[in-house]
Amino acid sequence: MFRFLVILAIMFPSFAYGYECNQEIDELSKQYNISIFCKISSLDSHEEYKYEEAEESMIDAATPSLRKFLSTYDKAFLKGKVDSIMLFKNLRYLDSRVGGLSDGDSIWLNIKEGPQERLNNSYYAVLQHEFSSNVYKHISFTKRVIWKKISFIYHYTVSFIKKCLNDPSFATSTTEELLSGGFINNYSLTNDENDFNVYAETLFTEPEKLKKLKATYPNVKIKLEKLKEFYRELGFKGKFPDET
Repeated sequence: MFRFLVILAIMFPSFAYGYECNQEIDELSKQYNISIFCKISSLDSHEEYKYEEAEESMIDAATPSLRKFLSTYDKAFLKGKVDSIMLFKNLRYLDSRVGGLSDGDSIWLNIKEGPQERLNNSYYAVLQHEFSSNVYKHISFTKRVIWKKISFIYHYTVSFIKKCLNDPSFATSTTEELLSGGFINNYSLTNDENDFNVYAETLFTEPEKLKKLKATYPNVKIKLEKLKEFYRELGFKGKFPDET
């Protein structure tokens, strides 16, 4: 059977990835040289993450967001920062449902049913958020220390992280005190990487919001410019959304 499949792949290159998700995602996978998985049988077991296979309709609905995310960057910038993307439903971490996860090489996206426009915006935000984790892991230790020292205080406790995961309204809420310290919301307090992620997600999904915040809060401006500096040093080309 294995030999037969290999022959098929050679005879019909467009089927090289087996359309594991759908034809368009298969083409994106080849275009960007990133493996994209939707079948549990394709993965090794993962003790920390829990997930289930999503229905074809849910995968199809997530496809535009995936395309939009990948087209944000050139291939050279993506290379080495994301090797694979997993599309599954009911994704859980620390016994809590999450929108996405990353481990430095892979991005996991929790796909679900719901209004198309809202989901597209949500998926795109999650993909940017999780990708920035991979970017952060490529930053030198010294520069990560510089990032942490801008705002100093984080809540590294599991209980605080779980509170944010289980209460989205709490996670995304903010106060004058938080903003003055350079934190966009409560979730930013969980650790320096998540803080970086929230900045990246906001930059790519709500640039006008960041423009207003940086005009009022000096620490927000410092961190935004630092994030963009790190991205550019790692090969980002062109303008950021707040610069257009």
